[in-house]
Amino acid sequence: GFEDLAVAGTCQTVTGLEENVVYYYRVRAVGAGGCVSSNSTLASVSTTVNPPSTPTGLTASDGSSTVHVELRWNDVLKETNYVIWRNTATNFVGATPIRTNAANVTNYNDVDATPGQQYWYFVTATNKAGTSAASASDPGYRKLAMVNNVAATDGTHTNQVVVSWTDGAGETGYAIWRGTNSTSNTA
Repeated sequence: GFEDLAVAGTCQTVTGLEENVVYYYRVRAVGAGGCVSSNSTLASVSTTVNPPSTPTGLTASDGSSTVHVELRWNDVLKETNYVIWRNTATNFVGATPIRTNAANVTNYNDVDATPGQQYWYFVTATNKAGTSAASASDPGYRKLAMVNNVAATDGTHTNQVVVSWTDGAGETGYAIWRGTNSTSNTA
């Protein structure tokens, strides 16, 4: 229903309204002795909504998968989308948007991350009023694939062996660990 708000003059600011709500207005003239006119034509107005708050709690996995970097964050109110950003530096300037999620979808698996490359991730929330500030960053990376086809020369030298393997993707170098016990997990 309508509320009866007494006003003076021909213009009135109405406060205390909620965000993102359609309100309807009509006006009546009031005279001395309680005389009242018919209602004016109906006017409607939609209040705007503020941009969503900054997403918090962003986590990016640190090499737990060779397939993707897993991202998760906390949901915010009033968002219509989330934009996930990635950078090879710690700051948001220069970050590239890599994905847009729907409202309330607070996770993403970055399958396009280069294995072994550390990235800094950010999330922004959007709605029709604008975009939030970027979340705090969190670094994450995709695990390098296990080295394959490792072979070593056997018994051809007394003081050396030649170790070879298939080149992997994303590495910047290799390390060879040696031991005299094949059951050791410390290599």
